[in-house]
Amino acid sequence: MEKPLAQMTAREIKSVVAKRYGEVAIDPKGKFNFPVGRRFAESVGYSRQLLDKAPSSLWESFTGAGNPQPYIDVTSGETVLDLGCGAGLDLYLYAQATGPEGRVYGLDLSEEMVAKAKHNMEMLNAKNVEFLCAPADNIPLPDKSVDIEYTIFPPIRVPLSVKLFEFCVVVGAQSSLKLYLRLHCRTKYARISMIGFAA
Repeated sequence: MEKPLAQMTAREIKSVVAKRYGEVAIDPKGKFNFPVGRRFAESVGYSRQLLDKAPSSLWESFTGAGNPQPYIDVTSGETVLDLGCGAGLDLYLYAQATGPEGRVYGLDLSEEMVAKAKHNMEMLNAKNVEFLCAPADNIPLPDKSVDIEYTIFPPIRVPLSVKLFEFCVVVGAQSSLKLYLRLHCRTKYARISMIGFAA
């Protein structure tokens, strides 16, 4: 039995989060206390036309916070970092926008989600995407290596509980600010949808 959240360390909370999103990657039709999948993707702004053209493995594990594409000014040749890349829906769109001369990094805490995103990019022949399995407060990239960072910090993903949400907002906001200052990149935030939020 897991310890109460209030008694967990930051490391233990990250482990719980990674495990939960790993479950989403493996079994997206499972029972979760947050919204997952195509219907949720449409509700936060992804068009039916876009999702119809995409393989289901790109959107079936979707747990994002919104559709950033209309607001992301990615140009050809730029380097993009997607914090919390999930199964790769946005990664694929960034990869198209930045083109063969650009580079896209997808970072996620869950090994299973990274594996799924990697499989999706290989299936779609997106060759300018690299993956980082790491927490958002310890990103293995050098200074000034990214042009634009996309993040849902603050706030973070639809959470497991109110306390976890509060924890993630604090940690995520600090991580994003530090990353912005260190990498000297343009930072874009998504607005979270609270549809289906469960404490």
